[in-house]
Amino acid sequence: MGSIAGNYGACIFVAVLLILSIMPCEAQLSSSFYDNTCPKALSTIRTATRKAVSRERRMAASLIRLHFHDCFVQGCDASILLDDSSSIQSEKNAPNNLNSARGYEVIHDVKSQVESICPGIVSCADILAVAARDASVAVGGPTWTVKLGRRDSTTSGLSQVSSNLPSFRDSLDRLISLFGSKGLSTRDMVALSGSHTIGQARCVTFRDRIYDNGTDIDAGFASTRRRRCPADNGDGDDNLAALDLVTPNSFDNNYFKNLIQKKGLLQSDQVLFSGGSTDSIVSEYSKNRKTFSSDFALAMAKEHLGGSAPLLSLAGQDATDAFVAYHPGVLWSRLDDFFIGFHLKDYIVSEVSKDYRRLVYEFLKMGLFEKKGHGVFVTLCAMAVMFSACIYGVLGCDNTWVHLASGALMGLFWIQSGWIGHDSGHYQVMMNGRLNCFAQVLSGNCLAELEDAVDGPGSMGQHLTPPRLERNGDGIPLTCPTPPQVWDGDEKQIYIIGTGMG
Repeated sequence: MGSIAGNYGACIFVAVLLILSIMPCEAQLSSSFYDNTCPKALSTIRTATRKAVSRERRMAASLIRLHFHDCFVQGCDASILLDDSSSIQSEKNAPNNLNSARGYEVIHDVKSQVESICPGIVSCADILAVAARDASVAVGGPTWTVKLGRRDSTTSGLSQVSSNLPSFRDSLDRLISLFGSKGLSTRDMVALSGSHTIGQARCVTFRDRIYDNGTDIDAGFASTRRRRCPADNGDGDDNLAALDLVTPNSFDNNYFKNLIQKKGLLQSDQVLFSGGSTDSIVSEYSKNRKTFSSDFALAMAKEHLGGSAPLLSLAGQDATDAFVAYHPGVLWSRLDDFFIGFHLKDYIVSEVSKDYRRLVYEFLKMGLFEKKGHGVFVTLCAMAVMFSACIYGVLGCDNTWVHLASGALMGLFWIQSGWIGHDSGHYQVMMNGRLNCFAQVLSGNCLAELEDAVDGPGSMGQHLTPPRLERNGDGIPLTCPTPPQVWDGDEKQIYIIGTGMG
């Protein structure tokens, strides 16, 4: 029986290692991100979006375009919603967005409604993504699963707008290259361009095309469009025309049928069917609406639409205070190993943060935040004995009372594992860093995974798995989508904590 117990013990140990080997270690987006924290978020966004589109059908195209313009400039981070301030130059003022991008007031209204039921929970970036999907559905377009968990940016990407957003004058090669730089295929590009099956364009964006008398535009179509778009610059620049003359308020495949008939309103639309490499895709979509809708949904459902990983939790923020709170002072000397470069040279630390940091620094010098590993080592040895006794009591004995006692002992072992995992996740509890890491992984992350499997993400999970910041964890990850930033003691340079993009 002893040998059998030994074999069972070995099997259990191997099983634990297998569980650890397949555990996720990075923050990730999830369609169920708000299921526990704000279960009515999606239904609230859907209802508000449908009402906005019912009031103005054009708003569906505007919301899809707003999300697209947000994602193509430094990722889906709601930076397009930021207004001008003393420290921000708004993306709204970029030529591609000024007097063009719209729907801001709808997103503001949706955000207000969500805030009324779940204050401070749902990000504007996620609201933009969900509203775009719901707007598509409201006008007969496809639906798709939206991955959630993005954090809003506090910085604008105004200087990046012109080089990252497509222009109505772009050539086919330029469009393929631009979308390719965002991780989108040529087919994705053509499918996403199909969003022009709804919405309107200003005269200034198609004036040259309808007056050039080129061979790539239907003469009758050009004549019709000239009625509300005078030839002289400055005259009627903001006059609107439907991108799809046939069904301007329905999400269908008439856009592609128009291109084949040389009735694309924008030059950047017609180049998709002009004897180039995308002609076959346009023809396919013009014949099969389901294929177009499916491909459009697949392209929109990509987690990193726009090519940049989304911001999650502390990513991209000044994480000095969090770093100090959960790491021993001796680790400051290691920060140079992670220095990548200067990020913000004009960053101003608030007086409150300065006072807090001075206080923490004094505590660190006094050793109040340091932990010695001898007591923890003894605890781990005791836990090993407890675990061995439990295994032997269950597998090596037939007495019912011994089994009950082993179960009770296993409960104590489980609780102690939680505390070891909690402490080692926040700071170093062992004298040796590798032993501390082993204690955290073995007793912390393993327990958190099992707890999440039963109850879902909770306080136990967020304490025991600090690298997984999608749960609002309060630790600092070693790897994150956009690395957190830590300022040095003199507040002159910034450290990027992380090993790469997620």
